[in-house]
Order: sequence, then C-alpha cells, then structure tokens
Amino acid sequence: MEHALSVRQPWAELLLRGQKTVEYRGWPLPEKFWGRWLLLHASRSMSHRERDLALACIGTDTLDRGGYVGKIRFDRPVMMLTPLDVRAYCSQPCCWHWPVMDVERLPFCPAKGRTLVFKVTWGSGESKIDD
Repeated sequence: MEHALSVRQPWAELLLRGQKTVEYRGWPLPEKFWGRWLLLHASRSMSHRERDLALACIGTDTLDRGGYVGKIRFDRPVMMLTPLDVRAYCSQPCCWHWPVMDVERLPFCPAKGRTLVFKVTWGSGESKIDD
C-alpha cells in the first residue's frame, strides 16, 4: 500500500470494528483510489467531544493514535445530504459519502499523518507494513 488516509479517533476505531460503514468528507475520493487498499492512519489529536464519544461508544478513550491502525477500501463516493450527527464536523448541507468495502486491523505502527489521501513515506523510526 502506497497511500493512506488519516481519520480521527474514535472514528478510526469505529471503522475498524465495522460500526461505521461510511466515511464522510467534504471532498470526493479520487477515482484512482476506488476499491484500492489504503492504510488507515489514526490522527494524533483527539478533542474532548471525541473522547466523550469514545467512552460512550467503545467504553474507553485509550485508543491508538498517531500511526497506522489498519487498511481500508472504499467504494465509489456519492454526494448526499450531510447526516445530522455529522454536521458538527461537516457544516455543508451536502457532503461526500465514502462507502466502506473492506477494513482490516493491522498492528499499530507509529507514523505522522497528513491531510487528504497521502503518499506513505517511511521515515526513521517507522516500520514498513507489508501488504
């Protein structure tokens, strides 16, 4: 896997557990990534609201952050109305819905994330994850 997507916790964990089946974004997933495996990166930062949600949905706010936690494949994204529970994060009336095709947990691998879909580069102190 040469590309990754960074997702904040607890959303990354909910994706891994199959409890979240759609990723919501303000931009479409580029066509070249439809159906392709991407590394799933869990962002380092986590707001108080996200910690409270993690406790309510998962039972803990101690989640892997600041590294790769799995791999994920998305189907073709569609522009639809933004769900009410997503509007705190996406204020537009419509957003892109990325349906999850497959997701698989991988051993945690510390790494820096970036915005959008990003090319994975392995720096010092980062272990390469085999496909």
